[in-house]
Amino acid sequence: MRSISLLFVFTLSIVYLNAQKKPLTHDVYDQWEALEGSVISQNGLYVGYEVNPQEGDGKAFVQSVDRKLNIEIPRGTAIQFTGSGNYAVVRIKAPFKETREGKIKKLTPAQMPKDSLAIIQLSTGKVEKIANFKAVSVTKDGPYIAYTTEIETPKETLDSAARVKKAVDSLAHLADSLKKLSQELATSQNIGLLRKPAAPATGGAAGAAAGRGGAGNNEAVLLTVFNTVTGKTFTVEKINSFGIDDAGKAIVYRINKNGNQPNALLWYDLKTQKADTILKEFNDVKNLNGFNKEATAFAFLVEQKAAAKGKHKTFEIFEYKAGQPKANIRVAANHKGIADGLIINENRTPVYSKSGKRLSFELVPVPRVKDTTKPDFEVAQLDIWHWQDQVLQTQQLLRTTVRGYQTFHYENAAEVLQIADSVFEMIIEPANNEDAPYGLATDSRKDAVASQWQGFSLGDVYLVDLKTGKKELLFEQRRGPYQLSPYGKFVYWYDRDNKKYFAYEIATKQTVELTKNINDQFVNEEYDNPDLKPAFGIGTWYENDAFIVLNAEFDLWKIDPKGVVAPVNLTDGYGKQNNTELRWIRFERDEYPTDATKEFYFRSFNKKNKLAGVGVKTFGKKGKLTLLYEDAISATNVMKAKNAQQFLVTFGSVKESPNAYLSKDLKNYTKISSLNAQQNDYIWHTTELVKWTMFDGKESEGILYRPENFDSTKQYPVIFYFYEKNSDKLYNYNRPAPSASTINIAYFTSNGYIVFDPNIYYQTGQPGEDAYNSVVSAAEMLAKKPWVNAKKMAIQGQSWGGYQVTYLVTRTNMFAAAGAGAPVANMTSAYGGIRWGSGLVRQFQYEKGQSRIGKDLWSAFDDYYKNSPLFFAPKVETPLLIMHNDKDGAVPWYQGIEMFTALRRLGKPTWLLQYNNEDHNLVQRKNRKDLSIRLSQFFDHFLKDAPAPVWLKDGVPAKDKGYDFGFEVK
Repeated sequence: MRSISLLFVFTLSIVYLNAQKKPLTHDVYDQWEALEGSVISQNGLYVGYEVNPQEGDGKAFVQSVDRKLNIEIPRGTAIQFTGSGNYAVVRIKAPFKETREGKIKKLTPAQMPKDSLAIIQLSTGKVEKIANFKAVSVTKDGPYIAYTTEIETPKETLDSAARVKKAVDSLAHLADSLKKLSQELATSQNIGLLRKPAAPATGGAAGAAAGRGGAGNNEAVLLTVFNTVTGKTFTVEKINSFGIDDAGKAIVYRINKNGNQPNALLWYDLKTQKADTILKEFNDVKNLNGFNKEATAFAFLVEQKAAAKGKHKTFEIFEYKAGQPKANIRVAANHKGIADGLIINENRTPVYSKSGKRLSFELVPVPRVKDTTKPDFEVAQLDIWHWQDQVLQTQQLLRTTVRGYQTFHYENAAEVLQIADSVFEMIIEPANNEDAPYGLATDSRKDAVASQWQGFSLGDVYLVDLKTGKKELLFEQRRGPYQLSPYGKFVYWYDRDNKKYFAYEIATKQTVELTKNINDQFVNEEYDNPDLKPAFGIGTWYENDAFIVLNAEFDLWKIDPKGVVAPVNLTDGYGKQNNTELRWIRFERDEYPTDATKEFYFRSFNKKNKLAGVGVKTFGKKGKLTLLYEDAISATNVMKAKNAQQFLVTFGSVKESPNAYLSKDLKNYTKISSLNAQQNDYIWHTTELVKWTMFDGKESEGILYRPENFDSTKQYPVIFYFYEKNSDKLYNYNRPAPSASTINIAYFTSNGYIVFDPNIYYQTGQPGEDAYNSVVSAAEMLAKKPWVNAKKMAIQGQSWGGYQVTYLVTRTNMFAAAGAGAPVANMTSAYGGIRWGSGLVRQFQYEKGQSRIGKDLWSAFDDYYKNSPLFFAPKVETPLLIMHNDKDGAVPWYQGIEMFTALRRLGKPTWLLQYNNEDHNLVQRKNRKDLSIRLSQFFDHFLKDAPAPVWLKDGVPAKDKGYDFGFEVK
């Protein structure tokens, strides 16, 4: 009896709490937070993360894993730990309010509020704040923090010009003497303007941006270098830019020309604390981060003399080697091997190979100088489209920067070796062996035009000798991608025609079928575009290219690329047995396992119940696979400390915003962040996986979203939102946010709607009917529920979803309203349209891609016609709200206009929202907020019988644009 009473009281309390909650409103979006910028120190003792609202000031947190240290930095971002893990740096953004006011007042960049920098001593928790901050660099494997700050002009220098002139004149003789003495001292000591720093400020000053290495071309800043181990600091005044190597062995900085003192570039040895001038009397230097691995050599770009007016800049590559008296030219502008019409690319830093013997850089065509003899208004402006152009004019025009041609200079070589050119624009090099002898290149010229309707190009694949530049043809007219193994020993690829993986060993010229005789599924047979089916990809390679790990549908396979050792199912068949997809977790970019590796970690996702988790496979005699954790979560990020068994994980769920968790074993977790406590004040939602039988007799599934205070005795309006297949997102967190294009599920469920997201399954040639098969069958299924108001159901979607919405309103009148974002209305005109964002013709999208017609317009005209909503506009009875923006880079804007004007001509209720200078999805927050209001007003009117606002009832005249938004009800 007592237990019954307690249960009754508990139930009443839940009902009471739900009754106290309120529905979400559009003015709560800004405060909703997101977890960002998570980072863990290499020693695993400290973590950092940001908590940022959608608009306004966020905060950064730096914590010790034992929770003894917990530092909050208001407006903090871009957290970095030193390699030794004893310090952290955090950029502090200027207050949002002050920045906003500065923009309103149209302040210059120099007048805008500045960012600052926080330096945190982790052992004590002491925080020092640096005002007027410009840029910071933290050595990855060393103890240094280097940063620059603006140099404040002393007040006395701001006096009147007459007073200054008088003072200068009266001390002219003394000034000349001091200037000469200063020059002599700087030259003899070779250390620039080195001085001891003032103590860092400890207040909460604001400042500017973080970055690596310095200021603008002519801006003088103060460089501070702090040794986090010794505690020693030195500064250099009036530098222009700097670079520091990852190990913290050397720093290079440029001092601007000052009076009669020339520009100077100095090398500072951080161990001996000695500075040497390595270059003087130049016009400009760039890219001061070109250290070799050991920081014993340094390559950078130099413009020795200023370019004449109207001429291009000419840079050369200089190299400095530690211990030498100065830097010397390594690659001159006219170096042997540089063809006429090419110059060194000033926008790319020269890069040493791991051995340091090869220097990589780029050559680019000499920029064309504009003819200034004719004024612009007399010069014709046009684009000439030619039917034999390999690349369409729209694509060419989007290439605002010329892709550089990869070029090498080997140590002591007499000439440079250009390995890329206008045909072989990109040479693929091994990811983990920059000294490997071979690269890979593809020539797609023969098939370039066909990519217009194929969506890909067949190419001739070449092996490139990186020491001679010689190219050897491996394969003719093949579909890629072809890739190199990390250590450069194998070329590997997936053959879509035969649904098989292959590896070609460069040394022996032997080809091995990797997946031969393996009883598993490596091909995605559920892929339903009218194209050859793709594979599930690779997991990783082993060190030294010993083995490749391929993804099967569920499991991971370790395969010998030489075909000698028998394949091994690394995950013991667990994935297939449990309908669970297992995927390798790679914690470091250059991390490759060996046979001595004790364990590897993987993500898991159960395709049936949608539970996600992590697991581990241990090797050895008693090695086994263990699923460490599985729950109704969305696992978005798993990080591991480089030198410790400590993990930082981000988990989210339907009811919990993604938060940060610590774990030593990925089995037990400690929550260290807590976002969006205000969510407890609002009505939230629940999710349920629902399955039903579609009209074609096949089973489908979708996500049912209901308010958490759902009452089965009431009837609810329903909005069907869909795209393709979203059921795997069953446990994802839906953050309240202004809409970029689609309904916000959290907002609508909080305001008394049910939302249903059905999976859609496609066959070739009938995308519209496939949407009908899924969506309308789902609607009929839900309409039978006593808690659904079958007369108040609507549909909404964006892009491909917008097309499907537009098609469905021509096929059924069962929906009370429909919202379509950026819909294709007429496939016959959209087929030849341009995706302005990429410059590509849309033909491939219909023949091979998402639109799924599978043939060209002329051989399948009936399919294009039948799947085009425009031609069936007379059948539309559903009020249709279209959003299509005038800078849409994916779906031509005129598609929305075609549908709107057709329905207008037919006297059908329709509206078109066109956001000016906006893309496919809204980018500007002001427009997202506007759309959110209009979507809710639109569906409230048609599904809840709310009064129509002015914009919906009468529209808003163009003369009132920007003044009257029509939100009010009259």
